[in-house]
Amino acid sequence: MENLNQELQKLSILKQNIHELRKLYDEIDNEVIQKRLKDIITVADKIYTEVVVNTDKLYKIERFNNYYLVTVQKIVGKYIKLSKNKIRNHQNENLFAKIEPFLKNVSLSFNNLYQSLYTDEIIDLDAEMQVMEKEMKI
Repeated sequence: MENLNQELQKLSILKQNIHELRKLYDEIDNEVIQKRLKDIITVADKIYTEVVVNTDKLYKIERFNNYYLVTVQKIVGKYIKLSKNKIRNHQNENLFAKIEPFLKNVSLSFNNLYQSLYTDEIIDLDAEMQVMEKEMKI
């Protein structure tokens, strides 16, 4: 029962983290940055769906849930705050130039994490096929 409660708590935190990203998405004025964040949210939704169905994979996304999503929220939140500030200087412009490629890289990394959730299943399937092929040759 305790394990179930822990799983439900982790899923709840993941869902809340994704919800926070959606709220930030609505505050962004820049279409390119908005698209990048939407890509991140889409992958995060896929990861959430996968771990809801297969809670045994929750351990694989702990760092994703407890650090990566939270850090993306902080970075995007600070970006939004600075972009709404009408003060333009060299430092702000450098930040604005870095945010789009940063979010693109985050999206790619999250996609890799999502794909890695299936690694064990792929290995198991391959092993089963190899065993059956050997058995059929006997």
